[in-house]
Amino acid sequence: MPQQSVQIIEFSAPLCSACQEVAETIATVLQEPNYQDKVGFKKVNGLESISLLTQYGLADGQDLLDSTAFPITIFLKDSQEVKRELDTFSAGDLRSTLDQLLGQVGSGGSAFAGRTFSGGIIIRTFYDEAETDEDFQSTKQVIKALMGEPEVFRRIHFEWQSKKALFARRYELDKHPKGPVSLFFDKNGAEHGRLEGILSAETAKQAIIATFERSSMDNINTSSSTVNTTTSTPKPSYAQQPQRKLRLIEFYRDNCTSCKAIAPTIAAAESKYKDWVSVHRIHGEQNPDFMQKYKRKATEDLIFFPMVFIETEEGQLLYNSDHYKNIQKDLDLKLRHFLFLETV
Repeated sequence: MPQQSVQIIEFSAPLCSACQEVAETIATVLQEPNYQDKVGFKKVNGLESISLLTQYGLADGQDLLDSTAFPITIFLKDSQEVKRELDTFSAGDLRSTLDQLLGQVGSGGSAFAGRTFSGGIIIRTFYDEAETDEDFQSTKQVIKALMGEPEVFRRIHFEWQSKKALFARRYELDKHPKGPVSLFFDKNGAEHGRLEGILSAETAKQAIIATFERSSMDNINTSSSTVNTTTSTPKPSYAQQPQRKLRLIEFYRDNCTSCKAIAPTIAAAESKYKDWVSVHRIHGEQNPDFMQKYKRKATEDLIFFPMVFIETEEGQLLYNSDHYKNIQKDLDLKLRHFLFLETV
């Protein structure tokens, strides 16, 4: 195999259509400029390579294990196995895996190692089609993976929505070509720059660093996406009122003093934003399955009542909390921010 730090081995079998699908997906993605000559790939006939299968725990030195079924794709980094897939996968999933592995080369395991950030930034990605669109999903996976890096954990707020949304007209996205467009906002809420097309981990990392440090994005280059760092001022006619609607969901229980304490806050929000926010108060103990569904989506462990969630009409969770004092203090500000009534 080539001496690239990232390598792929696909174990296949003759007449296996799923194996052929995996091989074609890998070969196609590895021809893209982001990965060409950076990733080694070897397709192996598993029925004739028992010794190599044994090395990876898929055979016993003579025969295949009963549980071994092809295709099996193994990802190596610096000759060490880091991931294996036991089924087919999409090109977007493969890009996400490779971006994470390639983005870690020489960085000590973290894309932002050695840097210290303060404050926070906002990334908004707009897409053309449904959220299942492969290009959009690939970009979303890259950004979400980078958001998990310890240096920037909880310092990045990420949102996405269709370019057809009225709010997208604030940024004149109708002038952009087909495909995702990611806008980066600094800690003061001012647009810092934008990148068009599918983002690789390295491209997104550079843009995030530049936005945190408020440095130039002009040197961010990638062959797989068109770079456009043009910023634009939102049109005043669209900046004056919300361009989307939200759901506010409160789970409460009987005889809950904290629930009673935030009741005026919830009522005030329902009255103030009645045209844009629908409020739903749900008895948590009487609807445990429904409550657990939201708790699984939460960004932190929620154990106390009341539990408050804010989400878009499409179901994207934007905010959750069970700290009633924080809810009293922050709810109006959060709603204004998520309704785009003011910058943060």
